[in-house]
Amino acid sequence: MKSYFHNPRDFTFVYETLPDRMKKLAQEKPNKVAVVMYYSERDRFQITRKELYDKAVKFARALMKLGLKKGERVAFCASNSINWLAYDLGIIIAGGISVHLLMGEYDIKFALAGCSFVVLEKSEHWDDLLAVAEIAPGGLITSESFPSLKLGMSVSASTRPGEALLISELLDEVDKMDSKKYTNFPFVDPEDFVFTKQTSGTTGIPKRVKHTHFNVMNCPQSYGEMDAFTDSDVRFNSRHMAYTVGYPFDLFTTGLTHVSGCPTFLNDYDNLDYLVKIWRQEGCTILDLPPNKFSDLRGFDCRVKTIDSTGDLLTKEMIDGSLSIAETMIVAYSSVEALNICHRVFKRSNLHEHIDGMLGRPSQGVEVKIVDEFGAVVEQGMAGVVYVRCPWMSTGYWDIGTVRPHGWLETSDVAIMLPEGDLILKGKTTEFILRGELKLLTQFVESYVDRHQDVNKTVAVNIPDANGKDNLCCCVQTYPGQKLEDEALLDFCMANMHDKYVFEWLPVIPKYFLEFEEFPELLTGKIDKMKTREIAIERLKATKK
Repeated sequence: MKSYFHNPRDFTFVYETLPDRMKKLAQEKPNKVAVVMYYSERDRFQITRKELYDKAVKFARALMKLGLKKGERVAFCASNSINWLAYDLGIIIAGGISVHLLMGEYDIKFALAGCSFVVLEKSEHWDDLLAVAEIAPGGLITSESFPSLKLGMSVSASTRPGEALLISELLDEVDKMDSKKYTNFPFVDPEDFVFTKQTSGTTGIPKRVKHTHFNVMNCPQSYGEMDAFTDSDVRFNSRHMAYTVGYPFDLFTTGLTHVSGCPTFLNDYDNLDYLVKIWRQEGCTILDLPPNKFSDLRGFDCRVKTIDSTGDLLTKEMIDGSLSIAETMIVAYSSVEALNICHRVFKRSNLHEHIDGMLGRPSQGVEVKIVDEFGAVVEQGMAGVVYVRCPWMSTGYWDIGTVRPHGWLETSDVAIMLPEGDLILKGKTTEFILRGELKLLTQFVESYVDRHQDVNKTVAVNIPDANGKDNLCCCVQTYPGQKLEDEALLDFCMANMHDKYVFEWLPVIPKYFLEFEEFPELLTGKIDKMKTREIAIERLKATKK
């Protein structure tokens, strides 16, 4: 059998825009809480559906007054807040395209290209902008680097440059206007672009992915309907809302309540007791959590419907830990371009079916195939590159051209397909260790070293020697209070790695172990493996001097 699987959809497509859906939700249950935000143990804020929609409309009127035209891009970079979604939706109501950013040192030249307006919060981001642009009274921007930029707005009064516009002041001005002024919003079609998401930049350059209202409104339904999420559910998500898996898709599609806040606070390992308190207090039924917390959930007096995990490989032990408080555990596989691709729901009764590297089965409406280097679909059980096709696929990128033969998206993931359609990840086309003519997958090594009781996270990288040969180095972050012992880790690998040698002469046991207090991260919060490798090479060079 060939490695091709299609899961037909059994739901009807929704042909509706995000503003239309939010307006409908506000009319149906105006006082239902839409978003809850936690910034610390003492700082809790909430906004209802009607309050959210009304503030979005108010911001849209302010943007119309400032001259925003339909189809113009608005760079939006701000921390999670109770107003984040209102500002985002306001941009969309006014006909703009919201460009969701997690700005950093390397991407300002990519992030702002082609944008007309910019909305910033943090002083360091304003500093980045002011290094390449000037702001005149009224927030007017001139820049040789970004000739399309016209206007700058600040979320915060304490960090805005003197000439930048302040959103709160703009909203106050709207309150003083005639209620009918600047309300003739442009027509927005469900197939118009709604927002742009950045990829993680694992290749060094993040791509800006274009999505339509249709994509956003329909992709989550392929996921939500199968798992029976409703507007009575409450989802906890500790990610940044600008990040694809942090965006409140199912607030729009199912009407559930979205609980989030400051990612630094909500992802602090030491705050787990308080997080459980939040889940109880808010009545959370769905938890989006990083998997390093799963094993610590045992012993807590808390029950939820399900726990989601996207973007991380899970072990059977991790899933078992999540099921100590959840009825089900959803392993999901997604991308910025295709959004939801695969998932698998685990319970105690089917936990034995889990295999290391499992990504799940294609979700409703999704086609997946595994191909070789010539583009031919491989037999089931053979490794190849994952290709995806679905109706809510991104139409492409702002920065580069898009070539997708017959509508298929080529991922960088290498996997095998089982007869039931399950995908088992074997690695990435960008993350191999070369051994002669063969390629060893770094995830293979990471998954085993991560099982050591003292290891929190492992990143395997290749270290070239003087002859150009790749040597395997495991960069390891231990749990607090633990110390890395090279010999102990080496003994653990020798005893526990099933395939210690691909062939008798081809060792895959790491040659080096390096301890890291923390790993460098990309803007999305993922580990920056390229930077980790650079640091490892420099540290090993220093030890040889």
